[in-house]
Amino acid sequence: QLTESSLKRLDAIKEFTSLGSGYKIAMRDLTIRGAGDLLGEKQSGFIDNVGLDLYLAMLNKAIQRAKGEEVEEEEVKTNVNIPISSFIPETFSDNDYDKLSLYHELYDIDNKKDLFDYYLKITDEYGKLPKEVEALFDKKKLELLCNLNLIDKVSNFKGRFTIVLSQEYSDHIDGVKLFEFVNSLSRDTMAKAKNAMQLLIAEKNKTPLPDVILANNDYIALAAMTEAMNSGIRVPEEMRFVGFDGVPVTSYLCPSLTTFCIPPEKIAEKLIGLLMNRMQHPDAPYQHLSMQPELIRGGSI
Repeated sequence: QLTESSLKRLDAIKEFTSLGSGYKIAMRDLTIRGAGDLLGEKQSGFIDNVGLDLYLAMLNKAIQRAKGEEVEEEEVKTNVNIPISSFIPETFSDNDYDKLSLYHELYDIDNKKDLFDYYLKITDEYGKLPKEVEALFDKKKLELLCNLNLIDKVSNFKGRFTIVLSQEYSDHIDGVKLFEFVNSLSRDTMAKAKNAMQLLIAEKNKTPLPDVILANNDYIALAAMTEAMNSGIRVPEEMRFVGFDGVPVTSYLCPSLTTFCIPPEKIAEKLIGLLMNRMQHPDAPYQHLSMQPELIRGGSI
C-alpha cells in the first residue's frame, strides 16, 4: 500500500508532464517532504503545513533576529469576509500550480495599479473569467480600500451589505453631503446605460462596436463599462470608456475610469463672478459660461 506522500508524488508526476516541468516537480517534492534541517541530516520538516513562501519568510526573520538586526514587521492586511462565491473553479485551469500562483499573487498585491495590471494579464491568458474569479478580484478591490484607512468594516446580513467608514475618513467628509450624493444617484439612468450597451453588443455583427464611449457622467460610463466587461469585451484593449464628473470612487475601480472633471471651487468662483457682475449691471446681456475641464486619466483608455 502506498503512503500519502508517495501518492502525492505520483500525482505530481502525472500533473507536470510538459517539457520543462522538472522545476515544478522539484518544488512540489520539496513541499511534500519538507525543507529539512539546515545543520542536520533530517530531511522532513513542517514546510507542508505552512507553505514554502511562508517558511522562507519565517526563516529569513529568524536569521535577522539571530544577527541582532531589526526585523521589519509586516502591516496586517484587512480581510473582507463576505458570503459570495469567490474561488478558482476546477474548470479554470488543469494546472493546480497556476491556481495556487493566482491566489498567491492576488494576496501580495497592495495597490490598485498592480491589481489592474494583473487582471489584464489573467484575462489575456485565460480570456473571459468565470464569475467566481471575477469575485476574487472584486473582493481584493474592497480589501485595498479597507487598507487605505477608508473603511473599518464590511458586513452582510440577509443579503444587505453594510460598509462602515473609518473614523479618520469620517472626520474629513461632510456626512450630509455624502448622504445627499448617494441618494441622488439615478438607478434608472444607469439601467438605461446598461440596456444601451446590451443593444450595441447584440448588433456588433452588423455594426462594429465604437472604439470609445464618452458618457456625460461617471455613473453612465461605469454602467456601460461593467456591462461590456461582463460580455467579454476587454477594456481598454477592445473598447475605451470616458466619463465626466470626477467622482472619487471611480479611481478605485478595476480598471479605474478615465474622466473629465471641473473642480467645484472653480465653478463656484466663476458663478460668484457672474453673480456680482449681474448685481452691478442688471441690464447687461446674458453671458455663456465656458470652462476647461481637467482630464483624470485612468485605466479605461
